Amino acid sequence: MKYTELPWKYTYNNDTGNNDEGFWEFFTITNDATIPEDEGIGRIERLGDAEFICRACNNYDNFMELLNVAKSMLADAHDRDECYDEITEEMFDDFKALTEAIDKCEGR
Repeated sequence: MKYTELPWKYTYNNDTGNNDEGFWEFFTITNDATIPEDEGIGRIERLGDAEFICRACNNYDNFMELLNVAKSMLADAHDRDECYDEITEEMFDDFKALTEAIDKCEGR
């Protein structure tokens, strides 16, 4: 998956250009390669959304790595037939859920 270089950050802005009154407040999402005065990666009006987008994107690779490790561990347990008793049956369901989550995150 290709995406704009990390880390992403956000900055507050209320100026929309020359001769504007500056009444529209927003947060511009940028990275270190963003050219000053550029619109950056995107604009969002709510602080909470800007924080969430930056946190989620900046941690995506780590999250996917951990999901794949957990999936591998569950697959190993499944291969050893450790997922078929009453206590560990949930592990197989977790394996399927992890696989679906990874596929969704990677756009498959």
